[in-house]
Amino acid sequence: MAAKKKKSSANKSLLELVEEKAGDSALSGKNRAIVLDMQDEIAVILAKGYKWRIIWEALTESGRIDMGYDTFRLHCRAVGLKLAPKSYSRSKKKGE
Repeated sequence: MAAKKKKSSANKSLLELVEEKAGDSALSGKNRAIVLDMQDEIAVILAKGYKWRIIWEALTESGRIDMGYDTFRLHCRAVGLKLAPKSYSRSKKKGE
């Protein structure tokens, strides 16, 4: 019976074999690819001071991504995206 299984696997493409072997673990690669594809757009939005959560919510609600918030942030950080630095102003002390 093992020979029969090997024979039917021989007719499958490499992609089919990999997808069969990987199962759900392949989603991580898909999610990373989606973030990579939107990297420039996300970088511009982050530079404008928007937070990770609002970007994730907009992308999720629009159906452009299908991943949890923490996964989204991990993928963004893995491709080098960062929040814009917090701007702060020094408040002058009285008498200065």
